[in-house]
Amino acid sequence: MCGISGIFSFSDQKNQAILDDIVAMTKVIRHRGPDGEGYLAININNEPYFFSGDDTPKSVIESDIPAKPIPKPSNISNQFKLALGHRRLAILDISETGHQPLALSEKDALITFNGEIYNHNEIRNELISLGYSFFGTSDTEVVLNAYKKWGVKCLHKFNGMFSFIIIDIENEKVFVSRDRFGVKPCYFWTSPNGFTAVASEIKQFEVLPGWSAELNIQKAYEFLNYGLSDHSNETLFNGVFQLQGGEFIYCNFDELPSPMKQVQRWYELSAKKNRENTSQQVKKFKEIFIDAVKIRLQADVDVATSLSGGLDSSSIVCTGAKKINKKEYLTFSAGAKNPKFDESQYIKEVSKETNIKNKMVQPNINDFIREMDQILWHQDEPVTGASIFAEWEVFKLVNRSGIKVTLDGHGADEQLAGYHSFFGPFFYSLLRQGRIIKFFIETLACKKTHRYSWKQILAFTIRPLLKSRLLEPIRKLADVNPSHPNWLKIEGYSIKCGLDDALVRYRFIQDQSIAQLLKTSVPIQLHWCDRDSMAHGVESRTPFLDYRLVEHVLSCDDSLKINMGQTKCILREAMKNILPSKILNRQDKMGFVTPEQEWIQKDKPQLFMKLIKESVDGCPQLFNQNTIKKAEKVIQGKSNDISFIWRIILFTRWLNVFSVSFPDRVGK
Repeated sequence: MCGISGIFSFSDQKNQAILDDIVAMTKVIRHRGPDGEGYLAININNEPYFFSGDDTPKSVIESDIPAKPIPKPSNISNQFKLALGHRRLAILDISETGHQPLALSEKDALITFNGEIYNHNEIRNELISLGYSFFGTSDTEVVLNAYKKWGVKCLHKFNGMFSFIIIDIENEKVFVSRDRFGVKPCYFWTSPNGFTAVASEIKQFEVLPGWSAELNIQKAYEFLNYGLSDHSNETLFNGVFQLQGGEFIYCNFDELPSPMKQVQRWYELSAKKNRENTSQQVKKFKEIFIDAVKIRLQADVDVATSLSGGLDSSSIVCTGAKKINKKEYLTFSAGAKNPKFDESQYIKEVSKETNIKNKMVQPNINDFIREMDQILWHQDEPVTGASIFAEWEVFKLVNRSGIKVTLDGHGADEQLAGYHSFFGPFFYSLLRQGRIIKFFIETLACKKTHRYSWKQILAFTIRPLLKSRLLEPIRKLADVNPSHPNWLKIEGYSIKCGLDDALVRYRFIQDQSIAQLLKTSVPIQLHWCDRDSMAHGVESRTPFLDYRLVEHVLSCDDSLKINMGQTKCILREAMKNILPSKILNRQDKMGFVTPEQEWIQKDKPQLFMKLIKESVDGCPQLFNQNTIKKAEKVIQGKSNDISFIWRIILFTRWLNVFSVSFPDRVGK
């Protein structure tokens, strides 16, 4: 797990400034890789120079690896056309042979890699059988040899999380890719000074010539009104783009001035019908899940698990406890003084069952307010609430405990129909199939288990039928995400109001799962988790996002996801005799939560009113007095739209942290 940097110059002024720039942007992300630092520059004659930095280990400098670094060139007259940088968090092959940028020989393909390939041993053995040799045991070396053998098709060999830049010197090609679900980030920015930069985090562009932070007003509207981000190639910074999960670029060096025109998809997630019976589907799920956990326990350092006490993280812990070979396997959790937001009883149940020691933090509002700007700097973009603070505090504790790797439960709810919003597509599907009796049985079970009213059940059922334009009057009346909110000053800006139905309206469980996995819920969570973990030098691994598991679950019957008012049925069935019954039969859901509603409405209402007014005064370009009125309703308990308060406050604080300017209004 690491951080990467790349600069590709296409101006006539190719000189040594590129060396200083690549070092500067790589040092910004020292937190992602405190264990090492390395650089590569290639001149116009395609000659590579590997050089070291302040944090490059002495053992690397004294080694005989192919990409052995030297002190940064200062008296070389060559003109450089591209450069790569790398920050290392040593997890696999922590010796000097894992140093990056990595090359197999002086004039071969070169790579800077961020992530883990969990099946690297199997691929390595296959490549050895084909005549390839290895000088180390890192998965990075496997990626580079796999590219040499299979070209861009090597991506389909990998089971892992990654983003990387490969420079193919011989063919003058650049190959940049991101894993299937976008667990690891990859951003692009083209400078007016004549180069394109690639980075793990947006803040790396701030130190480069030509940078100016300007707001992407369309994405700001989508964030402020709907709480959406990371659902497209665009970011909240104008001109900064990202590869989405399952995308890659493979092009000539001189085609990078317009990088997003070169983007292609290499992975398509689709739902195929599973013809096996339900018991076979459950058995296969269990086999894949156990293996997904097992391969993510591979490391040359200690591994732990984040434990919320819910079904997902508890399944990982209880499965991992049977597979781990370490002497001590820790879990880390967030608790709360208020029992309403505390899952300690479930965490203790898992700890008792597995005999695993647990460490816990209790996030509080004062700490969050104090660290808010620091968190936003690490996040790169504004967030929708304080729930990420619980995760932030957990990873801080993980770091203090000397742990570098955790397993986390992201992606489970989205594929297993864990959110109650899945009831709507489920009920609709039953009606569409003419299964009227089953429909009434399921709605009764849902009503009984979750105490929903018939009005709520009806709303669940009708929603998949209504297009966004038909829901708009209802939203406007309820003041819940109307396309033209009266508290947002969007007149004069070039904004497309509303959202595509594909992002907000789903008729079937599979449709909702795919949208949440690729566009809405999971990309946002992965962004937050990557920044929270890497801010503290911790690698987060996600067993539920093993592509084999996701593809299998999507192919399974709806009845294995929702049945008799119960969600995640296939996981519950697979975890029998593994999970404590108290966890197995849980129907409520929390995750790493914070008591945001109590903080705002009971503990600190005056503070939040003050913060809202400061936000409105500090951002007159977008907010008006109706923003304050809407916030007052929330703070007074007349509305439970808690996220609205946070979106306003955190967005404005983010503007200040990154000194973001506004575009001109149309016609100004």
